[in-house]
Amino acid sequence: MLFVPNLQGSSTVAGRFALALALIATLGAAGCSNKPKVVVDPEIEEAVRVRKQNFSEMGTIAKNINDALKAGTKLVADPTVGSYVQQLGNYARDQKFWFKEGTGPASGADTHAKAEIWTQQDDFAKKIEALIESTGQLSTTFTGGDEVAFESQWKEVGKTCESCHDSYRTPDGRWLQSAALEQ
Repeated sequence: MLFVPNLQGSSTVAGRFALALALIATLGAAGCSNKPKVVVDPEIEEAVRVRKQNFSEMGTIAKNINDALKAGTKLVADPTVGSYVQQLGNYARDQKFWFKEGTGPASGADTHAKAEIWTQQDDFAKKIEALIESTGQLSTTFTGGDEVAFESQWKEVGKTCESCHDSYRTPDGRWLQSAALEQ
């Protein structure tokens, strides 16, 4: 809906300026811009959507484990935490399937992934393997029942995640359309 101030009978510069600002704001909100529209293959959009959903679920699991740690919950006796640990390990093992060729920023898809994932595949694969190992050790410490070891390993999992984000995720977590279009 277009908001137009009541300027009846007003021919002042301020009145015309307010009308121009309202029109510009409305056009901007309607999506009028000089940026080229990018048509993205629906299969690529779906692959990116699923990848983002999986990472979102991993984030929820991490938050739940952090909340349990802060609450002082006896983690090794809590089957819910055990389920979180198992799910996190499953996601870690599946990550190698989430970054199919053509699903990076050059595709035009709204992705947080940097192009370096595909240009530095060996290093990226090593980071995924490090996460698999780290979540495996988390599972082992959970099963072992040592709360201190679990909390220590949980911090290592966080560092492993962060090292990958530092290299392969856009800094603000947002897709950079201009960078994608330049590729």
